[in-house]
Amino acid sequence: MKPGDLVRLKAGFPTATGVAVSWTPPGGGALDVKRFDTGTPALLLQTDEIEFLIRKERRSVSFILIGGRMGWVWPQELEPL
Repeated sequence: MKPGDLVRLKAGFPTATGVAVSWTPPGGGALDVKRFDTGTPALLLQTDEIEFLIRKERRSVSFILIGGRMGWVWPQELEPL
């Protein structure tokens, strides 16, 4: 998937109910999240490697436009629409 693609949310974990989209910048601090139903469409803005200060590691995150806001999810929580 590339920036500008339409995607849909999918549960990244078998036991997950919906997908948590975070409005808080990744990498540290308390998360402000909203859960969306699996299958909800979104627009992929970009996927980047981010330094997570609490865990001292770099992880990929995908930034999406959903519900009129920019948020982020784990890349495995997206699939092509």
